[in-house]
Amino acid sequence: MAVLVPGALAAVMALLFNFTDLVDLMSLRSLLAYSLVTFSVLVLRYQPAQNRSKKEKTEEETEMEPEVEGGPLESEPEAGISGILKSLWFPTSTIPTQKSGQIVYGCASLLVLLLTILSLILAWWSSQVFSGDPVLTTVAVLLLLLITGVTVIIWRQPQDPTALPFRVGDLMCPKCPP
Repeated sequence: MAVLVPGALAAVMALLFNFTDLVDLMSLRSLLAYSLVTFSVLVLRYQPAQNRSKKEKTEEETEMEPEVEGGPLESEPEAGISGILKSLWFPTSTIPTQKSGQIVYGCASLLVLLLTILSLILAWWSSQVFSGDPVLTTVAVLLLLLITGVTVIIWRQPQDPTALPFRVGDLMCPKCPP
């Protein structure tokens, strides 16, 4: 069944579509797969280490751990919007926490949405954007500014410092020193 169902689907698609359309579909599939891997690596890099037990944590890490986690943007009630923005730009911890992981996940999802909207605008109305239409040019510039701001917020969050057992460089040069 694992061979027959995809084979039948491929045969039906070959009957319905032109060869060039199928090649374009394959290119889009590859781009989507690479984008999904990139998104996953980005989100996982900023998650707290989960492969260590509680006994292996140092005292410093235990002190820096929050007692109870709320939502990704929750802070003291008196801090308000300025406190939220300050925690996004200047995280309090140097190691990833559940809160910083949620911030990166939310920002990465927002980044995907903003990039999709910008891509659609540039695909449908590129001539109007580049010819100087004030509305579309303003929207494109605002989207670029938001994308830059969200990227900086992700960049400012603490990354997981644990050494990874596998690196791409090991495949390229197995005899090279680390």
